[in-house]
Amino acid sequence: MPPFFKSTDKRLEANLEKIGFTCSASSYVSTCVLLSLASLLATVPILSLLSAPPYASILLAAAMFLFLCHWPVLETKQIEKKIESELPMAVYLAYCDLSTGVFGEQSLSSLQIGSLKKEFATIHSLLSRGLPANLVPVFYKPHSKNLSRFISLALNHNLQELKKLYGDLLENQRNKLKEYSAKSNLVSMCFISIAAVVPALFSAIVLLGPMLGFTFTSIQVFLSFALVFPLVDYCLLYYLESEFIP
Repeated sequence: MPPFFKSTDKRLEANLEKIGFTCSASSYVSTCVLLSLASLLATVPILSLLSAPPYASILLAAAMFLFLCHWPVLETKQIEKKIESELPMAVYLAYCDLSTGVFGEQSLSSLQIGSLKKEFATIHSLLSRGLPANLVPVFYKPHSKNLSRFISLALNHNLQELKKLYGDLLENQRNKLKEYSAKSNLVSMCFISIAAVVPALFSAIVLLGPMLGFTFTSIQVFLSFALVFPLVDYCLLYYLESEFIP
C-alpha cells in the first residue's frame, strides 16, 4: 500500500477511536461504500419523478460517501471544541488548588466538568497503577493539545504556566465567539431566505408557470417542499451547530 494511503488509514483510525468506534479504517470505508450504494438505489426513482438528469443520483451518492468518510473528522473536532470550552474552568480550579497546596494526583479525578470527567478518570487510572506523572503524556494522548498541556503543567505543579494557559484559553474563546458571531449572521440570513423567501417565490413561480410557458408536476412540487427545502435548511443548521462553541 502506498505511504499516502497508510497515513490516511492511520488518521482515520485515530479519529474513529476518539469518537468511540473500534472498527478498522478499511471496514469503515466499506460501510460507507455500502451506504452510498443504498442511497444511490433509493434516490434513482425519486430523482426520476423530479425529471432530474440520470447522473444526479450518482453525484448525490458520491457526496454522501465523501460526507461519511469525513464525518469522523467532524465529530472529533466537535469533541475538541467541547473540551476546549470546558478547559478554562478546569485550569482555574487546578490553579486554585495548587495555590492553596491541596492539589494532588487525586485532584484531577475530582474535577467533574462535563466531557472532561472521562479524560481525567483515564489519567487517574494510569496514575493509580503506578505510572509516574511525567510519563502520563507519553502513554495517554488527549483529544486536545491544550488539554495535554494542562495535564502536564498540573501534574508538574507549574503555577506560572497554568496562569498563562488560562489567559490563552480565555483569549482564544473570545476570538472564536467573535468569529462565530460574524458567521452566524450570514448563515442566519441564508437560512431565513431558504426557509421562507425561496419557498414563497417557488410557490409564485408554480402558480404563474403556465403563463410563462412552463409547468411543474404535482410530484415535483411535493418533493420540493417535503424534501429539497428541508434538506437545505438542515444542512445550514448543521453548519451552525458544528461552528457553535458549547
